[in-house]
Amino acid sequence: YGAVPIVTLNGGLADNFNNENAIVIDDKGLPDAIKRAAELYLNDDLMAAKRKVCMEQDFSWATRKVKYIELYEKE
Repeated sequence: YGAVPIVTLNGGLADNFNNENAIVIDDKGLPDAIKRAAELYLNDDLMAAKRKVCMEQDFSWATRKVKYIELYEKE
């Protein structure tokens, strides 16, 4: 609870995550993402701010279903 995810932006993850609410693995690879996560962990203020952004995200079906319905109604 309150963990900041390390993600690659593929599939559904690309719909839900970005550099504000996760640590995104970019072209520098996983080792760089782990390094950034460690640096974030060592900075209490930045870590608290990132956790706050993460915890404010609503990934429930209630917020997602509208986009899916709109997508299928276009067809």
